Amino acid sequence: MSDETTEGRLAEIRQRLDGIDRRIAEGISDRFEAVRQVGELKRATGIPMMQQGRVDAVFARAAQFEAEYNIPEGALKAIFSTLVAEACRLEDDIIARNSE
Repeated sequence: MSDETTEGRLAEIRQRLDGIDRRIAEGISDRFEAVRQVGELKRATGIPMMQQGRVDAVFARAAQFEAEYNIPEGALKAIFSTLVAEACRLEDDIIARNSE
């Protein structure tokens, strides 16, 4: 394969990756909108932010997705760890508004 062909193929694959990254960002945006709704409901009803059973379910589902979609073991758990931590932070901020 010539250098020019290789560079062209790399550019195509990278363009595909850019589109995938956009879809990931859109999905994360949708997820955080749902987290905001959960936070508002918890604030309105006095439900505590931390729901360990839900966190455990998210991580179990991440492991299932890894197997289902041929994703390296632990990769989604690492990603979902960040998502869960940020979701908890956002929910905390929303719930704290109740005490202001």
